[in-house]
Amino acid sequence: MTDLRTAPLPALYPLPRPADDDRFTFGLVIDMADVLKLHGFPPIRSGTDLVRLQLALFHFLYDPDSGEASR
Repeated sequence: MTDLRTAPLPALYPLPRPADDDRFTFGLVIDMADVLKLHGFPPIRSGTDLVRLQLALFHFLYDPDSGEASR
């Protein structure tokens, strides 16, 4: 476990936005939905909620002002 009394590490996210990333899949979004359910959140059952989770994850992971997509 990390000792929270030490100086904070620099943030690694968001990452530079690639033109394509094979790691960012529908399976990743489903896995995240499962993690939320395991932690006691209501299960995600609607397509709208899955899209919102996908967008939130995308915005956490990737900087919209960098990388291939901003060119």
